Amino acid sequence: MTLLDFIKGAVKATAKRNARRHLYILTCYFDIETLVEVISEISKRLESVSGKVAGVTVAIDVGEWIRCRVSSSKLKEQISKAANIEKKRVKVVPVRAPGQLLHAKAYAAISPHDQQKGFVVITSGNTTRPGLGLSIPGNLEIAALITEPESLVVFTHIMQELEEYKISGKNAMKQDDFLRALALFKSGQFYHRWQGSLGAEIRFTLTLTRKGKSARKSNAKEFGGYQFDGHTMSRSPIDIEQVFIDNPKPFNAPFWRNYAVDTLLGYWVPGPVACIVDEKLKEDASPYIKGVEQLLTPQRINRVAGRLKIDINNFRKRKWIEEECSIVDSWETRVNDFRKRTDLIQLRIFPYQKVPDVFTIETRQAITETAKFLREHLSSKKIMSPTKGVVAKFFSNPGMTVEELDKEWERVGKCARKIL
Repeated sequence: MTLLDFIKGAVKATAKRNARRHLYILTCYFDIETLVEVISEISKRLESVSGKVAGVTVAIDVGEWIRCRVSSSKLKEQISKAANIEKKRVKVVPVRAPGQLLHAKAYAAISPHDQQKGFVVITSGNTTRPGLGLSIPGNLEIAALITEPESLVVFTHIMQELEEYKISGKNAMKQDDFLRALALFKSGQFYHRWQGSLGAEIRFTLTLTRKGKSARKSNAKEFGGYQFDGHTMSRSPIDIEQVFIDNPKPFNAPFWRNYAVDTLLGYWVPGPVACIVDEKLKEDASPYIKGVEQLLTPQRINRVAGRLKIDINNFRKRKWIEEECSIVDSWETRVNDFRKRTDLIQLRIFPYQKVPDVFTIETRQAITETAKFLREHLSSKKIMSPTKGVVAKFFSNPGMTVEELDKEWERVGKCARKIL
């Protein structure tokens, strides 16, 4: 059973005919799609017994609110449609507790009048797809169903008290260096430089025995073409790098310099530029992908594998290596699979990997220090690239909102597109 199934079961068990319920969602992490789905499912369960949602209150951590980058008005509109109620009956409460994270999670449907009918589900599950079991695999969560009238009243009062901590995203950014840094970095994407090579992906490696090491010292001719590294020897049976020598790179040298910012957490680019990079790679990677496919044909791989098996048989006879002949079959399978690895081919022509998400409570200090370092570094610059210019403007203008920042990035993105 998923957490969402558990919540739907709680609605069915506690809502009698014509029931009216105020919905409460208390969560730290959330995504809008899942939030809307939960509210919609609860609303449907109430309607199935001729009931109705009387109102909705969603309390979230202000940092997570800034991360979602959707206006309060737009989110309220989506919630009101899901609950089938007027927009004015929806409350979104971004909670700011200085230096703390709102970490509690609860889902409730309580009578808006006497506050003693309904339920509260206290749980570990955030309002995210893994948290509610809507993705595969989902998280393993725990939940407790509470229906005692006294507890429902207490919970309602707690939700009302949280409204005292409500703060707008704009004001929160003015008062908290971390939230301001979060707003900036979440408007773009971090990258780390890829340190790998395609040659390493299809390299053929063997482990030397003691006899093999002795033969290595005597420079046995059978080792021709192999490179040695301590206990192992390896070779690149197919020169895949030639594909990238024959084709020009899609990004010119100034591009990364103009549209990226070097930070303590890696290179950072604004969202619109990251989208352009994705589009450009998808479009321009085709000649490289075609080149790799032509080089790594199944027939050629099979011929190379045959020669490697001859090597293996010779090494095995002399007891120079630890591996069995089956290692060649494994290599052949790996190289055949590699032909489909467009992600690695793209990394070879644009050697930067996206970092999935660096925004967690554990990285709070790192994010703050990164922003501080960047702010101090840019304050001494007179001539800046388009991206650095907007970052400097954001730091020097505490009143700049998330919406205004995103408009600046749209302008930068248009400039980047023209250059490419």
